[in-house]
Amino acid sequence: MNTEKITLSVAVTSKSKHKLGAVEAALNTLYPNAETTIQGYSSQSGVNEQPVNDEAEQGAYNRILSILSALSEAGVSPNIIQLVISIESGIFQTKKGWEDKAVVMVSDPDLETVVTQVSEGVIFPNHYVEEAQNRGFEQHTVGSVIAEMNPDVDGTDPHAFLTKDSETPVTRAALLESTLLRALSEYFGSTDQQSQ
Repeated sequence: MNTEKITLSVAVTSKSKHKLGAVEAALNTLYPNAETTIQGYSSQSGVNEQPVNDEAEQGAYNRILSILSALSEAGVSPNIIQLVISIESGIFQTKKGWEDKAVVMVSDPDLETVVTQVSEGVIFPNHYVEEAQNRGFEQHTVGSVIAEMNPDVDGTDPHAFLTKDSETPVTRAALLESTLLRALSEYFGSTDQQSQ
């Protein structure tokens, strides 16, 4: 935890409450005394609605480019932003099966320092993945299929439902926050070394 007084202006490549909340929680953990402004923006990933494997990392990076371009076109100087944070969840084929993971990217607005971290995974059962794939990953996510088949489940956060009976139940927010903490720690470590 850092106790120095800093001011941070952060652009997040999403308006998702899960993502914005996780960014705020991670920054408050690392810099509890910081004056932080966090702004969520709509952005384009340029990949399927349900990213698969490498599409998640490409989508996260594309979202950074998308908002930097939109800010530039709107006449907003990138100098007012110190950090750009992008989170793109995707499904990854692993030895365990299909795992949902989040790719977190933290960057300066000039893209000179870009740090990428990937969250721990939550297994998505094959029948949900197959159904989303049959409907088309271009427009359907596995989370939305899970929610449709289980009406009490939030399609943007099926993690708690899928892990409720495990030894260590997890929420999407917890996965995002822990991954953001790693990414932000690495980013600030990288930028501190560059400034010395």
